[in-house]
Amino acid sequence: MEIGIAQIDTLAGDFQATADRVVACSEQAAARGVGLLVFPSAILTGTAPIPYVEQEDQLADLLDVFSDLGRRVKCPCLVPIVLLAEDETFSELILVADGEMMPLRFAGFARGERGVDEPSDFIGDDSWNGVCFEFGGLKFAAAFDFDGLEDLALHPHRVDVILYLPSCGYAIDDAPSALGAALSENHLLADAEDARAWLVAAGSLGCYDTCIFPGASFIASPLGELAASAPAFEESLISQEIRQDGEHLDHPLEPEVYDRSFFCWETLALGMRDFVHKLGFSDVALALDGTLASMALATLASDSLGPTHVHVLMASPLADYAVPEKLRLAQASARHEDTVPTAWSRALSAADRRDSCRHLAANLRVDVHECDEVFRVATQAALESARNDEDRIAAVRRSASLAQISLAELARQSSSVVLSSHDKTWLALEAHVEVPFAAALLPLGDTYRTNLLEMVRTRNTISPVVPDVQIALCDLPDLGLGVSQEHGYEVESLLRRMDSLLEMHVEWEHPAKDMAAQADEKDLIDLVLKRLDACAFARTSAGPVLEASSHTLEALRRPFSYAWRDHLRSRDDSSEDSLEDMLRNLAEAAQGSELKDEDIAKELNDILGYLRDFPQEMGRGAHRGGASDTQASFGSYPVDENPFSEN
Repeated sequence: MEIGIAQIDTLAGDFQATADRVVACSEQAAARGVGLLVFPSAILTGTAPIPYVEQEDQLADLLDVFSDLGRRVKCPCLVPIVLLAEDETFSELILVADGEMMPLRFAGFARGERGVDEPSDFIGDDSWNGVCFEFGGLKFAAAFDFDGLEDLALHPHRVDVILYLPSCGYAIDDAPSALGAALSENHLLADAEDARAWLVAAGSLGCYDTCIFPGASFIASPLGELAASAPAFEESLISQEIRQDGEHLDHPLEPEVYDRSFFCWETLALGMRDFVHKLGFSDVALALDGTLASMALATLASDSLGPTHVHVLMASPLADYAVPEKLRLAQASARHEDTVPTAWSRALSAADRRDSCRHLAANLRVDVHECDEVFRVATQAALESARNDEDRIAAVRRSASLAQISLAELARQSSSVVLSSHDKTWLALEAHVEVPFAAALLPLGDTYRTNLLEMVRTRNTISPVVPDVQIALCDLPDLGLGVSQEHGYEVESLLRRMDSLLEMHVEWEHPAKDMAAQADEKDLIDLVLKRLDACAFARTSAGPVLEASSHTLEALRRPFSYAWRDHLRSRDDSSEDSLEDMLRNLAEAAQGSELKDEDIAKELNDILGYLRDFPQEMGRGAHRGGASDTQASFGSYPVDENPFSEN
């Protein structure tokens, strides 16, 4: 049987328009002889369910849509939907064929209630929570996340075809999320080989809510060979004949090389374009404030939407101002000081990029605007009357606030979506230093600054449009650490260490003690964790963020006004031995006697040892079930110096 994948970009919730697209794809597939056409998870309902109070009415409309599709499609189709049941999200898979529709997960539940084992006994693992069904003489199992796919690869089953319909978007730290574009870096082909089944991976395409899906669908044979592959970032229809002869493919495809920085840049460009267009806009407005993030955002917006749809406000600190003579000495002193850099010296660092920002705007050919003259006069007066650094810093911050007002007016006049250049590093460590300005979108809000630096450098190899691609003082979060502006390598190195610690805590989910065990920078760890907590409230009003990692900062949010926070301890405060003693005493108290049996004590120690090891090992290098580049293989389990599954 020929199985196809229709990789299309749709507007979630626009049921009738999407149904028309499904019918059109089925016509193309039928002309190719496709016997079953598979659609990605997000096309009808997206991947983020609507509120529970509206679910019943939505389901009624969906039933009408599928009833209509049953009469119109030209070949059998599998269409996933995402629903909500008792506050839990679950995916359903609808088979539309021969004028009828069948919800396959619900049908499996119904068979189970009647005591019918077929076809749920395809899977040997009772805990597996996917969808099983038969069609066209083949046995199918559908997995909606990497854990479900891994279960099929590791446990006995009687399945001919595995459908992988992921509902999680792309993450820069998770190579499997790139699907067919990163087969050289992930284990998906190996999973098909381990499962000894055809793997049909249908990737969603476009931006749904704030998740970005790059497409890159593919079909792999039971021998781990790439049979068919759809390109990333564009719509496509691919198909492959499913054979059961166990032979190698006549002409297997070679997986493409995965460039993480370039792929993430293109994914963010796709996400920005799709997000803006689905809101009903075509243009964006942003400010060039001298930071690397603002220059990266302007370049990304131009690549995404085209330069004629990008309106840029020149907002570098102190730009075009007549700086009084008494401040020139302060400027010279701040630029050459080797002590702790002040907010004033950071503002000067951003001001030094004024010409670079103008050159960038000229290179991109975007629409350039200046700040309102009234605001410029007010800032000039504030600078002239400044008596000390505190007054100068206040003037600079007021100037930034006034620039945001000018940006809002520019967006109104050009009917544009306001973009913020604040990245994940800013949201984590700098959001407290100013009153957050709520933007319509933070395209870089889930991307660390060091990743952004690598992406801009990669972008410049294609076309060198960004004149200044380095980390300056204005790009370094102020944690009170001494670093000189003249030592560029030191500034970049410190930023990399900050981002590395953030990633360790946010993406890898390491507590403070495990961070200290892997990075001998206890003072910096303490500063980073304190600032991460201090910025939590300000992050709530920053605006929606395009998701580009396995864990956003929102996933780390704790209750407001919660006094306790994670911190580093000395060994005496919380040693492993004292923890074991405490648990042993509790066990003895529960049993009413001392544990004299050496075997029982040894077993307890073993369990405690495993409990200590798991937090240190889980999440290292791999996220959402993916395996890192440095991991070895222990049988079918990706491991990192221990034989335990990452899950």
